[in-house]
Amino acid sequence: MAQARTADQQGDHVERLDLNGPTGGRGASRIPEIALGVLLVTVFALAALWWQVSSTEKVSVLSLAVELERGEILEFDDLAVVQLNTDDAIAAIPINTAGLVLDQLALAPLAPGTILNTSMFAEVVPFEAGQVAVGVSLAPEEMPSLRVRPGDLVDVVLIAESSGTEDSSQGEVLATGVDVLDVAILQLGSSEDRLLTLVVPEAIAPDIVSASANDRIRLIQVALETS
Repeated sequence: MAQARTADQQGDHVERLDLNGPTGGRGASRIPEIALGVLLVTVFALAALWWQVSSTEKVSVLSLAVELERGEILEFDDLAVVQLNTDDAIAAIPINTAGLVLDQLALAPLAPGTILNTSMFAEVVPFEAGQVAVGVSLAPEEMPSLRVRPGDLVDVVLIAESSGTEDSSQGEVLATGVDVLDVAILQLGSSEDRLLTLVVPEAIAPDIVSASANDRIRLIQVALETS
C-alpha cells in the first residue's frame, strides 16, 4: 500500500498563514500617522486663532489712571491709555480727542481703569463779572426733570404766595437761561431733595435765596444753546 506523501515530501511550496501578523503589527505602524494628524489639526487651529487676532484692528482710547470723585475736574495727569478692539461695543474716547473731556467736571465717582466717555463729564461753567453761585433746594416733584444735570440751562421762576386769590398761581420769572453748576441729592428722612447750584446775576441772588428758603422757587428747563 502506497503511503501518502506530505506536501514537503513532494517538494511543493506551501505558504503558511501567520495569524499573529508581522512583528509590531499594522496598529503600531499607524501611530505616527495619528500623531501627525493631531499635530496638523493643532497647527491649523493655532494659525486660525493667530489670523483672527492679528486681523482685528485696535484703537487707543482714554481710561482713568486715578480715582475721581464727583465734581472733581479731569486733568491730563489723570488719564491713561488702553487698547480696545475696534469691534468692541464700548463707548470710548480716542486719545486724539481727549479735549472733549479735559478740564471738565465728573458727574459721578469714577474708579481707576474706567473707560471714559463724554456722558461722564460736564463743562465747568465759567463765572463772569457780576455773577454768583446760589443754592436752590427742590423736592423731586418740584423739579422740571430728575435728569437735570450740570451744564443744563433753566429759567428761575418766583411763584406767588398762596393767598386764596385768583392771582395766587401766577409766577414771576427772575432769570432766564441760568447755568446749572451742580446737582446734589439731600437725604432728609424719607425724602430726597435736590440741591441745585445755579450761576445767576449778582443783583437777584438775594431774592432767589430768600424765595428758595420759603419754597417759592421753581425751575423751567430750557434747550441748550447751539452754536
